[in-house]
Amino acid sequence: MSPQIYRSGESAVARSLLDIDSLINESTELAALGRHNDAALGFRQALSGLEDRFRGAAGQLPVDIIERRFRLLLRLARAHIDGDSPLKAIPCATEAMAIARGPFSDYPEFFLRAAFELGSSYLASGDTAAAKSIITESAKVSRSTSADSSALPQMLSALAVGRLFAAEGKSAPAIAAFEHGVKSSPEPTDVETALVKSDLLLSLGDAVSRLSMADKAFQSYIEAVSTLRNSGIEAIKNNKSLDAAVLLASARKIFQKLPNTAECVAARIDSDISLASILDMRGRWEEADKLCREAAELLQRTGVSHPRGAALARIGMGTFLTHMKKYEDAAVELSRAVEIAEKNNDIFALCVAQYNLGLALSKRGSDEKGTKLFEEALDMLSTSLPDDADAKRLMALIRNQLGFISARARRFDAAVEHFQQSIELLRNRPADTAIGETYRLLGEIYSERGQNMQSERALKKALKTFEDAGAVYETARTFRSIGVNFLSTGELDKAIYFLDESISLLEKLGIEAELPMAYSTKAKACVMMEEYAQAESLFTKDFNIAKKSENKHSLAFSYFHLARIRRLLGRSHTAEDFLKRSLDLFNEVNNREMAALTMLEMALCASARRDTKTATDLCAKAQSVFEASKNQENIACELLTRGIVLREAKRRQMARRCYEDCIRIHEKLNPAALELAEAHFEFAMFWREESDKKSATRHILNAIEITEKLGLTKKLSKYLAALNDINPEAGAGMRLSRIMGKSGAEQMIKTKDEDKLTVEQKNLTVFFTDIRGFTTISETLSLEELNSFLNDFYTSVTQVIIRFGGLINKFIGDEVMALFNIDGALEDHPARALKAAVELVRTMGEVNMIRERRGETPIHLGIGVNCGDVLIGTFGSSLRQDYTAIGDTVNTAARLQAKAGPGEIVVSQKVYDAASDVIAEAEDMGEIPLKGKDRAARLWKIKALKEEATREGQ
Repeated sequence: MSPQIYRSGESAVARSLLDIDSLINESTELAALGRHNDAALGFRQALSGLEDRFRGAAGQLPVDIIERRFRLLLRLARAHIDGDSPLKAIPCATEAMAIARGPFSDYPEFFLRAAFELGSSYLASGDTAAAKSIITESAKVSRSTSADSSALPQMLSALAVGRLFAAEGKSAPAIAAFEHGVKSSPEPTDVETALVKSDLLLSLGDAVSRLSMADKAFQSYIEAVSTLRNSGIEAIKNNKSLDAAVLLASARKIFQKLPNTAECVAARIDSDISLASILDMRGRWEEADKLCREAAELLQRTGVSHPRGAALARIGMGTFLTHMKKYEDAAVELSRAVEIAEKNNDIFALCVAQYNLGLALSKRGSDEKGTKLFEEALDMLSTSLPDDADAKRLMALIRNQLGFISARARRFDAAVEHFQQSIELLRNRPADTAIGETYRLLGEIYSERGQNMQSERALKKALKTFEDAGAVYETARTFRSIGVNFLSTGELDKAIYFLDESISLLEKLGIEAELPMAYSTKAKACVMMEEYAQAESLFTKDFNIAKKSENKHSLAFSYFHLARIRRLLGRSHTAEDFLKRSLDLFNEVNNREMAALTMLEMALCASARRDTKTATDLCAKAQSVFEASKNQENIACELLTRGIVLREAKRRQMARRCYEDCIRIHEKLNPAALELAEAHFEFAMFWREESDKKSATRHILNAIEITEKLGLTKKLSKYLAALNDINPEAGAGMRLSRIMGKSGAEQMIKTKDEDKLTVEQKNLTVFFTDIRGFTTISETLSLEELNSFLNDFYTSVTQVIIRFGGLINKFIGDEVMALFNIDGALEDHPARALKAAVELVRTMGEVNMIRERRGETPIHLGIGVNCGDVLIGTFGSSLRQDYTAIGDTVNTAARLQAKAGPGEIVVSQKVYDAASDVIAEAEDMGEIPLKGKDRAARLWKIKALKEEATREGQ
């Protein structure tokens, strides 16, 4: 696939330097793989992105941006040269030379780099005279450069001089120049030095080869290959996958110049399989598969015996087929690899083959067979290779899969035990992608168990590991897992951001096999937001890919999701057709739970066309499945579906019992779940039909409370409209309570006279937060950027305060004042405010991660919390009144917030004492003078809360 093309009109802010660097890396990889035109397109887009990002800043550009442009121009020039377009290279190298002679004129290294590419461009275009002029100048500069400076410029100069002599047909001076460059080359410690040294050796080999000096040419080629391979292996050890890919891909070109001796072929096979492994990790599956197939064909064509190479080539081919979800074909290739390794008694290759075969079988649905292979491999490795580093890494990967299988069977404790053993095996390789996989799988388990903060921590570790290693495919998978975790906490904007990141990477890599899950997950978020048209579009994409695969399970899910969304859109006829196909496929792959859920969807369709008998029969069949599996969440789903069906059939008493049982189960499972809100809403509709306004109001208010905490704006509006329809007075009270709390709203409604509203004393916790450095920041942002900045701040604060039972009282510019216990119902209000403060700092960290990835200004806030007696009520004149709290407690809270640094929470002694049972770590700030206070106050900086206090739902 070509590099991602930016849409015209996309904001410069969105094209962050991170995006630009990502595009540069992708284009560098394409160039290494010989796709020079695609690479040139990517480099050109990166230049365009850089220009847009800093448009209008000419003469004021930071040095690092100028240097980034300089290097980009040189890479673009090289891509054009290697892509046989030297005339396009010349302007790029000329512009780079202008930078070298201008802003960087005091640094000879920049001139020498630009001169090399400009001279190479002229040579490639046939303009030897122009090349000679610039190369001669660069040679003079090189000779005058300090001996203490980097050797790389001198190496580039020697390479350019040698190639100039070679172009002029002067073999002897060309060879002398290349040999001088090789002798001045240090042992490579970076990718650029290794590449230039190998180019010198390659050019030397070509030069002596033209003089029929075959032995000397062979030695030069061998040394060039060794330089690249050794540097590539070192890059792999250091988890620098892009550098490794560039180095090993460069070695491939030189291997083609070597004879097919047993030693050369074996070295080439090992190098290519290492490259294939790197490309597989980076998501270049087709290129990796091609390398493995070529390796197998080379061994067959030459007759060279290299058993491990043959086995690993087959493993690579099988891995590709597993990626493509062609599990039967994968099993055939991997079984051949097992046979080869067994025949040659190669324990390590045998275990690698069994691990990958077990993976294919497990993904096909044969967990029992997969587990047997995993356990056999573990036993062999621990017995035969207990101290081998690569064997330990493989054991960790096997543990990861055993953990995944245990989690899928809902044996979570066993799964965590496997992952902990994996972490122990990899304790000396903390940056390895294998441990990234461990943390990703752990994060997914925590998320499924509702331990969302633990999930977030594990997934962040995984993401950092994969991004640092350049493991693009695994990065995409981790983005999706983070999105799913946010989805489960109701943070839908964040969920969609990370799901979009996942989809973007997968689409860029062309990994179609993994896209359906990403599309369907984002579609589920859209369903939660009631954006049904967008959800249908995503489910349709999922369906179109699933149709082309051999995976019946995936196709069954695609039919199910698309059918469900079409039912919600009122297209029951096509929904029923898809549901029947889905049911057949789920039955075929023996997924009884999903087959039963499909029956429930079919029951709703049947109920819509007044076929109550079919609907109730389907519910009964689903019920028997769920009761056998004891899946409480699905039992609750069946009860809700049955309640809707029976309500439509006017069988009121039975419907009522279904709703009551459904709500009771959901309240035990998760009192803040969307499913519970939907059950309350349906029960409210039941009571409205019964003309029981009191019961209908109670349930719709419960639905509103949950939906508000989840931040589901569209669904919340729907429920508020229903409340206004059922009970207009309660609707008005709800609107008022969001401003002044429940007690204030009730008082307003009772008196119906604002002048008679009383001011009363209450014991509250007062919470202040504001943005650090806002005045300076606001001066640097456009109105659009400032709006986005404040919206992210206000939205985050509001959602967190509501989630922990507080009330937003005031927005004062960049400051927010919130009150806890305004209705007198929260005995633990200081602890709740602290939980909200810690959660807000965490939430803002997530918001900032997203903002920084977009190239936007991060938001840093400070928080102050105090508790005590306040006066609360309406203050002001008859013309303008404000419902708020006043008093020393409020003033002190504001002063505490002013003492908090970015990301800090400062509380009073009263709050510290009242919430001490939830505080895990705090810093005693001592007695601190506060503005307007006669006596200094003892303050505390909250560092962490106890684990159980930070869990959701507290």
